[in-house]
Amino acid sequence: MTRIKAHFVASGVAEPACRPVRQPEHKPTGGWSQRRQPETRAAGLEGGKMAEIVIAGVLMGVLATGAMDLWALALNRFAGQPLPNWAMPGRWVAHLPRGTVFHDEIAKAAHVPGELQIGWAFHYAVGIIYGIALATIMGPGWLAQPTFLPALFFSILMVGFGWFLLQPGMGLGWAASKTPNPWKVRGMNLAAHTVFALGLWIGALV
Repeated sequence: MTRIKAHFVASGVAEPACRPVRQPEHKPTGGWSQRRQPETRAAGLEGGKMAEIVIAGVLMGVLATGAMDLWALALNRFAGQPLPNWAMPGRWVAHLPRGTVFHDEIAKAAHVPGELQIGWAFHYAVGIIYGIALATIMGPGWLAQPTFLPALFFSILMVGFGWFLLQPGMGLGWAASKTPNPWKVRGMNLAAHTVFALGLWIGALV
């Protein structure tokens, strides 16, 4: 290197300047990880909102079902109305996996161990499902400022499950048509679901 430098000096030729090596710039790629971060955050927010809706729905369903049970106790105490026998719906539920949906008379179907407990669990499970369904349909806006009419409309609509599945399934006929006084049963169903709606609304207010 010294000889080469001396050669340039002796010959009167200027020594070429050393050009700095330019380092390649690392530009943001905008790759998957950077694009994914806002999406992940948004998904987290949506998941949080959905969790809140489900929790609210569970609370609404439990309170509404409890309100129906208090209504039944009040009718029993002050009007002599027999209390619901949840062993029969429990028997109906227990026979579903065996392939039987519609019975001629549920009381004559084979006894199932724990049918009373199954019936109570079914009773509250349905109430919770209804609560979650209403909370999901109405969304966070309604849950922030709940009003009674949507809860009432939804609850009256859900009477159809009892009229067109549970009651005929237990041998009571469509909308209790095979009972001694169908219109009394229907009226009691509507009254109970109105109380259920009140419970849904109160649950949403909590």
